[in-house]
Amino acid sequence: MKFRYMFAVAFLALVAGNFQLASAQESEPSHDLERAQLELEIALQKAKQDALEDESVERIKESLAIAQAVTNAAEKRLGNEHPEVQRAKSVVEKAAELLQELQPLLQVYRLRYVPASSARSLVTDILGEQPRFRVAVDERMNSLIVQAPRGATEHLRELLQAIDVAGEKPREIQLTLPSEDAAKRAVSELRSRKLIGKWSAMHDGRRSLLTLTAESPEKLDELQAELARIEEELAPKSRIVRVVWLMSDLADPRPLPSDMKPVVEELEKQGIHAMSVAAQTSVRTLDRFDLSCLTNLEPGTESTRLAIEGTLESNGLSISLLARRDKSELARISTVIRAPLGHPVVLGVSPINAKDSAFVVIVHDAE
Repeated sequence: MKFRYMFAVAFLALVAGNFQLASAQESEPSHDLERAQLELEIALQKAKQDALEDESVERIKESLAIAQAVTNAAEKRLGNEHPEVQRAKSVVEKAAELLQELQPLLQVYRLRYVPASSARSLVTDILGEQPRFRVAVDERMNSLIVQAPRGATEHLRELLQAIDVAGEKPREIQLTLPSEDAAKRAVSELRSRKLIGKWSAMHDGRRSLLTLTAESPEKLDELQAELARIEEELAPKSRIVRVVWLMSDLADPRPLPSDMKPVVEELEKQGIHAMSVAAQTSVRTLDRFDLSCLTNLEPGTESTRLAIEGTLESNGLSISLLARRDKSELARISTVIRAPLGHPVVLGVSPINAKDSAFVVIVHDAE
């Protein structure tokens, strides 16, 4: 690309030379032609010093615009058939086309085999630092985002094609999924479609990291598109975790929510009667949560604190709760539940202050 820039500068200098010839031939337009030549030469000299930085290129554009105007004026005075006018018009047109090639163009080059960060280092090492040449790396799509003169894009594409070739080891792609089950389903689906070659998985109890290679280089694009879809579908979704404390024979019972009526009816079948809501709380979460609430179980008594913490997994809920009044522990429950979304689960039933208490949890989608 440096050679092309040098050619551009030399070519534009030829424009200035032709203006000088025209000014020597004709007396009347000579002053304007000389002025246009001077402006163009100054712009070209500045470009040589600044390696075609944005400001220098803009100055060349302005000088060419002036030169074009002067050429048009000379054409009116000397006639279109005048040889110097014809020559000046031809060179200005070609110079304008070449200048257009120097205008910046933004391109995205997606790589199949070589990591984008490595390709960027190679490209900058080969082409060197150039003011109008900028490269950014998109690690997620393994792509280079390049801003370069239009005339350099084809040369850059050829260079990247030469760099981005299959080596002995296929490029690995990693994908994080919310559970081991999700990872197994993803691998099963990708293998059935013959998109992956080698693969491995690491599980930490809460997340799974898949490392994959494409079954063949030709299937890399399809594999990446499919992984993007899987990641979107299996990404962790926020849930609402709601805990309801039911107690029997409250002096001032609160209205019973409609979704608690089947629970109360089932408890009555077990000999636990007159249940109503003592307290309830909820939290929106992706995984871990910690919340608490205060309630007065009876008028004139001290407040009771209900503290709840837990972890929401893709295949269940681990939850612990503690009911405490002042320094006295009233109830403590720790368990793991697995139930359909929206289905109430009784964590446990315990006597508190000679009254029956039941703790119910419901998990449902946040949407």
